Amino acid sequence: MSRHPTTLQDCRYFANGICSKGNACTFRHDETARSENICQFHLAGKCSFGGACRFKHTARPRNTNMDRPSSSSTVSPATVLPRVRPVQLPKPSGFNAEAPAFVPSWLKNTSSGSAPMSYAAAANANSAHLNGPSTSSAAGARNPQNMMCPYNEKSGNCNRKDLDCPFTHGDLCDMCHLWCLHPYDEELKMKHLQECTTNHQAEMERAFLMQESETKSCGICMEMILEKNMRFGILNGCQHCFCLECIREWRSRDQRDAGMATKVVRSCPECRQHSDYVIPSLFWVEKGQEKEVLISMYKDNMKSKICKYYSNNKEAGFCKFGNKCFYKHQLPDGSIDPGEDPHVRRRARLADFIFPDDETDTDSDASDSDGTFNWGDDDDDEWMDQIDNGPFQYEAQFYRAIASMVREMRELGGEGGGEARATSRGSQNRTNTQKMYTAKFSPDHLISECVDRIRAVTDAPLAHCDIALQTVLQVLKPHLSDSSCWNLLEQSSQNYQVDIATCHDRKVLETCSSALYGIFQEKQELSYSAEQDDEAICTQLVSFCDVVKKTDYRIPLAVISANHWDWLGQLLIVLQTDQNDAVREQLLITLKILMENCGDPVKKYLLDTQLAISLVPLTQKSNGIQIPALKILALMYTVVGDDVAVPLEQMDHLNTEFFRRLYPHINDYDKVDVLELCTNFGGLIESQQDSAPFSLFEPMRDDPYSCAEFGIVLIQETNRKCTARRLKFLYHVIELGEPILTKMFYENDLKVLAHVLARESINHDDREVRQLCLCSLRLLLSTDIVNADEDIQYALDNFDEN
Repeated sequence: MSRHPTTLQDCRYFANGICSKGNACTFRHDETARSENICQFHLAGKCSFGGACRFKHTARPRNTNMDRPSSSSTVSPATVLPRVRPVQLPKPSGFNAEAPAFVPSWLKNTSSGSAPMSYAAAANANSAHLNGPSTSSAAGARNPQNMMCPYNEKSGNCNRKDLDCPFTHGDLCDMCHLWCLHPYDEELKMKHLQECTTNHQAEMERAFLMQESETKSCGICMEMILEKNMRFGILNGCQHCFCLECIREWRSRDQRDAGMATKVVRSCPECRQHSDYVIPSLFWVEKGQEKEVLISMYKDNMKSKICKYYSNNKEAGFCKFGNKCFYKHQLPDGSIDPGEDPHVRRRARLADFIFPDDETDTDSDASDSDGTFNWGDDDDDEWMDQIDNGPFQYEAQFYRAIASMVREMRELGGEGGGEARATSRGSQNRTNTQKMYTAKFSPDHLISECVDRIRAVTDAPLAHCDIALQTVLQVLKPHLSDSSCWNLLEQSSQNYQVDIATCHDRKVLETCSSALYGIFQEKQELSYSAEQDDEAICTQLVSFCDVVKKTDYRIPLAVISANHWDWLGQLLIVLQTDQNDAVREQLLITLKILMENCGDPVKKYLLDTQLAISLVPLTQKSNGIQIPALKILALMYTVVGDDVAVPLEQMDHLNTEFFRRLYPHINDYDKVDVLELCTNFGGLIESQQDSAPFSLFEPMRDDPYSCAEFGIVLIQETNRKCTARRLKFLYHVIELGEPILTKMFYENDLKVLAHVLARESINHDDREVRQLCLCSLRLLLSTDIVNADEDIQYALDNFDEN
């Protein structure tokens, strides 16, 4: 059976001028059926084929009647349809079901002012019965001159600008930086300016809210909320600031502690004002009107969500909040359940009939009880007894301090300027000459007690407890009848000094040190290390270090230096004898924290021990313990003082071979620690023997290439901070000479170093540092590696000896 058609049909490829079969084509090649296909790329001025293009290159027909589109037109088969750009419609917010059908641009007829045809009309353009107008009237009704060119709007550059672009090219808007201002339609121009102004105001308000929120800290964890990337938890009943996580945890404690009353849990941790709900917010909102708007937005958002008791097509869920619920109570048929009052929906109990006014387990509004400290009422003593003995002891510990302050002032009368008289009570037959006594009001004691409570509950650093103390005093101030009491308390809070002998942190550190001392003794008596002892010592050391970092340095110094540093000596013995890497690492971390917080007294003691000798082998290990071991060595030699000397046996271990292994492997440690060890160790030895330590610089002379990484760190840290010891070390490095320097440093790095020395010789505050910079600079210039430019010469000429 033949595969050729019985009647020849016109070749559609030949009609378009692109039939590759030629004479072998089985379809008819009729020249009369061949249409004049105009090259669209040539019309746009971008045809890359030139004269070899198979399409026709003709001039683009100009549209002379663009301003008046016709409502109807006819299309003839012989009409050549010129290409125009589609009308740019505004961006829709969603799918438009009434949008006109898609019409390809090459099928639109814009000649003689005709409107674009629909897709169906264009497809039947050759049909004899197509004589009516296009059904797409929405696009034709829009005037192209009122439409903004989308290409020009973004960048101000349209490639059709010189080719009669049918759209309007707008002017630049100074606010949004888009070319979207209509050049002659003032109404459209003003409309856009109003939109830009509104958006600009919204962005400014957002920036102000962000700036105000950055300084807000949580009243529970005492940390900056935005720094934790947390949201604010705004209470509807008060204006105290909390992060959402902390306040939700606070209000959920009744689920873990059945003895805690609901009213207490749903009260503010600072002012005890009742709040029915917590509003999550990305910004801090405090003002009344703004807060009302936030609450309204929060409730509207909740109304759009279906309550979980009505979800899953439930007929009528039993929501305990009833018509007070913020969520939508939507039934399966779409209707809304109006609900009942939550007190009516609650299951009847026997206690409701016996105690009809009992509301101990309800979440009533704060209007029933103002929630403030009404210490003038008859039930004050009962409230303060609840503070001391109630079921919420942990959450309100520092409020006990307030209660004790109020008791003491009430017992003193509060009317005598800080002192008052109290009459002892006796029987009715006691004579009128009763024994009188005068009680002293001690504001310093009350302030110290309050700070200890805050420190114990919040675990905030001791230096930050002043903020919480001021908050407590502000709560207390409105309820003091005697202003002199407040003045004494305020003065004591401003002059507060921690009592290192009796404060809370001293007690905690003594407890931890006592437990650790017992474990130290047990490890020395036993020939093996029990696993439970290792866990206990690590746990106790972590607790000990946490307190040391947050308290006054004098407190841990007094604890560890007691009995001639006996506790610290036992710790060093365990460090030298224990084989557990986890224990040794935690011991090293403890020593580091003690040296960083307690300073030179601890460093001087450790310098006179065998610690440095025992740390040298640890720095050669590769199990991670080498980093803290080297850090301890670096910190230990930062001690300063005329009476400080490095023991000779330590020089035998920190010798040339030690530094020969250290310099090439600087990347295995903290690079700054390696530099600090070299500069501080060398500075101490030089002060003892009045000469540069041979062990530090001999490895550089033998193999300068292996010290190149160390040289980069030396220049970087000298640029960051110039110290006398670093400059002395640098001077001895430059003394090695030009052959060593060219192998150890890059030439550009030495030029940078010269400018750093020139800058610090003029600007540094320390006279010794300025002189060392000048000496090092002159020595560096003498090597002929670096030449003195204008800045360096200025430093040399204007050096101030004073």
